[in-house]
Amino acid sequence: MTQSDKDFITRIQVSQLVTQDPYADDFYAQVYGAILRSRMGLPTSEDRVLKFGSGGGVGLGLGQKMPNRRQNAMQRMEAQVERIVNNARLREKEKTSLNNLQGALGRTAGRSYKAAPRQLLQVDSSNVSTSPTSSHAHAAHISKTYATKTKEEGEGAAREAAKIGREALANASDSTGFVRKDPLTHREALVALESLYDLVLDLEQRRRDQPPPEEVEEFDEWSAECTGLIDQLFEKLMVSVPLETSNPHPFVSIITPIKGKKLLPRVARLLDNNRMQIILTLVVACFSQLDVVVQAPLLDTLEETREVLDLEAQTQAFLGSVVQSILPVIAKAQMRLVTGLFGLLLESNNVIAIARTRPGIALLTLFLSRAEVILQNVANGSEVDETPSADELQSWSMLYNHLFELLRPQLHVLFPSVRLSMLSGINFTSVPNADVIDQPVWQFFASLACSANDTQQSVLVTGLRDIVLENVTTATKGLGVETEERRRLRLANVNLFLHALGLDSSQIAV
Repeated sequence: MTQSDKDFITRIQVSQLVTQDPYADDFYAQVYGAILRSRMGLPTSEDRVLKFGSGGGVGLGLGQKMPNRRQNAMQRMEAQVERIVNNARLREKEKTSLNNLQGALGRTAGRSYKAAPRQLLQVDSSNVSTSPTSSHAHAAHISKTYATKTKEEGEGAAREAAKIGREALANASDSTGFVRKDPLTHREALVALESLYDLVLDLEQRRRDQPPPEEVEEFDEWSAECTGLIDQLFEKLMVSVPLETSNPHPFVSIITPIKGKKLLPRVARLLDNNRMQIILTLVVACFSQLDVVVQAPLLDTLEETREVLDLEAQTQAFLGSVVQSILPVIAKAQMRLVTGLFGLLLESNNVIAIARTRPGIALLTLFLSRAEVILQNVANGSEVDETPSADELQSWSMLYNHLFELLRPQLHVLFPSVRLSMLSGINFTSVPNADVIDQPVWQFFASLACSANDTQQSVLVTGLRDIVLENVTTATKGLGVETEERRRLRLANVNLFLHALGLDSSQIAV
């Protein structure tokens, strides 16, 4: 069963539990309980109803004593039901409060879904200025002030954080006396891959043949052999080779073929977390050297040539294998490592270029999401393995501001559909499969908006307003949307971003 199936069944069960009159619905249980209480000498006023304000309650059955285990289970059920009802009530309150923001993004009257929407601003003057001139001037002033303030701080923070990110590589390799070499040829990379696959297959077979721990001598011998093979595997990945050896790095050359990308998940199951952190650091440091990043501009076309199809297959393999292999490492990373790797990414790569690629958007989203989870855990007082220091939090804030300032002039062109529209001359909402290829970018902007301050949120709304309004208009009116599924996907994409700002597409009058 999927999680949605379980949630659906839970909602059915809870709906049967909650009632406006628990005493009436549980009449026989209440009479039987009253008789038992009178025989046991307990007060008859004992309340066995879980109440939720004036909205009714849940009958909890008899108040008789029960074993400890059963009692704990009942208490957990009571707490769960109360939590579900309270969350539902909070959602209703949020919907009510969000209605006050109705029209915050303005109102459009599209002459045609192929033409740019003409805005008819009908908003509350307390939220948005009704004067286009003053609005643009104010936005320009804010942007200029913000850029001047954060540029030097962000660049300095990136340099300092990058030093932390390089610690993993410095500990794994010795760059003294290295000799610069030519990059691995395609044939050399394939030969190295064959050797790696032989090692992986050998290790996987040995793990299946693991002797029982009770047989101490055989188990120790088996463990020593596996450890030696894992060390050999890590060495043959060439992760410890200094960064300056070649461009692209030998490890990048190994994962350039599809079979190299698909090998990484099998390698990740054999290596410990420390070694996977080294691989992640190397991927971040050499991200601009990856074939799926260097050749990514070739995908901004509507033609399906052999070259484009091959690159699409390479990109899918990278997202499905390499990104999925490093995902658990980022998901467990502490703020110090996240800050260090993020600073290394900003310093070693052209962020604007990698943000226009699917692998780049995926990596940026992973880092932003992990940092936001850590910040929310700290704010909520949840248990964390390592509480981030004030310096780490300040460093992350400056890195985030630096990233935001770098991307601010390029917000709209991060969408593949917009880039295709600029090349082909058609409206971006009419680009084939536009909603699918734009979805990762909407996810990225949602992650970006979660950590944005009020000024940054205003910049996001201003920069993406036309795209939001056009998507909502075409989806709501069914202009150029062939199927109901595509219409729902388009609205879901927009809402992903708007919900991070406390808005919803239903508040936009079209």
